[in-house]
Amino acid sequence: MESKLAAFAALVASCVPRLGHTDFPARLIEGLRSLVVVEDATVLLYTPGDLPRIAYRENPLARSEDTLGRFV
Repeated sequence: MESKLAAFAALVASCVPRLGHTDFPARLIEGLRSLVVVEDATVLLYTPGDLPRIAYRENPLARSEDTLGRFV
């Protein structure tokens, strides 16, 4: 458990300075993959007063099916 907590702390420490930068979503997903199994990754950006937009999406053609419709 302690190693997972340390890995999560390292993930947060590496991602927080990148908030607002284009590489933030990919860095976040890479870090999450170091903690858990991730089969599909999409990061949505919610801006007040606007519709959500996709900030990061892995290539759905690399999988046998597109799963985004299940979540949005």
